[in-house]
Amino acid sequence: MADFAILRAVEDLEKISRNGIGKPHFEDKRYAAKDFSPSNLTELTAKDKKICFVDGGSAIIIKAPNFALASHRVYYSKYNGVNREKPKLPNAIDFLSLTTSKPLSGGISYETSIYYDDKNAEPIIPKKEDLVFDSFDRTMTSGPVRADIGTVALVAREFAEWNMIRVIAENEDAEIIVRDGSLQTIKTNESKYANNAAQACAIKNVHLCGVSKTSTLLTTTGMPLLSAIKTIADNNGFESKSWYYKNIVDINHPDHNAVMFVAKLNAASQYVFRIEVSKDAAIDYSEILSGLAANSTDFTYPGYPYGLINSDVMGRVSNDEMKYDRIKTLAAASAKGISNSIYIDSKTVDAHGVLDSM
Repeated sequence: MADFAILRAVEDLEKISRNGIGKPHFEDKRYAAKDFSPSNLTELTAKDKKICFVDGGSAIIIKAPNFALASHRVYYSKYNGVNREKPKLPNAIDFLSLTTSKPLSGGISYETSIYYDDKNAEPIIPKKEDLVFDSFDRTMTSGPVRADIGTVALVAREFAEWNMIRVIAENEDAEIIVRDGSLQTIKTNESKYANNAAQACAIKNVHLCGVSKTSTLLTTTGMPLLSAIKTIADNNGFESKSWYYKNIVDINHPDHNAVMFVAKLNAASQYVFRIEVSKDAAIDYSEILSGLAANSTDFTYPGYPYGLINSDVMGRVSNDEMKYDRIKTLAAASAKGISNSIYIDSKTVDAHGVLDSM
């Protein structure tokens, strides 16, 4: 690329930063944005809390337009401050899912079946009837096209993560349970699992929290919301402190029962994160955020809870595991005499991968 083209692009990038901060922007009218104010900033003091961190991972073993076989893992870790504690429950649950296309009232539906050997998986597995979706389900499509069957295959793990939170709340002595990502539910039937998890937490007086590694939220001037709040903090004496910012938005969405914060969980960090806590008028939110701060001191990623790092790493289904499962699947299919048809079907979707490897 010619240098002058890059220079022109950089000049336009510079113009973006001159638009000012604006105010938080939410398209949905059920989100009532608040004006920015330095008074919404509060310095954080780290306090040890018993926290369980939940995450998971999936890998597509083999896929065609009409089926997707996937491997899933749901995992949780337990900490008291920075000290790791032994979980009371089996903290890694593995299962397979097979999502297939079926005719439905003149159209196509996707239905998922789940397979597992470990009896500990039973309370974590979502119900089969909740894993039946129209192939044009708007919660899983992008534009006017049929949902990718591989995307639908991942929903089973997402629902299982909510079930894991429910089971932890019922059995662990945690003060806080943290999931990777927002507390908002998007997929069809997801709110059923999220509500059950939140109810279990409320019964046991456990605080449910979500930490998002990335955020696409903007202000009215097009500035990233998290960047705007960090700028306010840096300009008001909080640059070398850990802090949280409240009163961003009043959320009145039935599938998003949460209070939203932005926080810098470690004074040495350059990162700020969107953090949500399940809405409850009796909660002292600063105590929850202080508990997260106490777990966010690892030098490899200061300011991000180490429990989430651990759960992310341990919850992944590795590429080697996926390849091994694929070999075993094709070997089992060969023994049944169906490997050729599976191979032919799967080849209808992987031509792009061949080009990418050239």
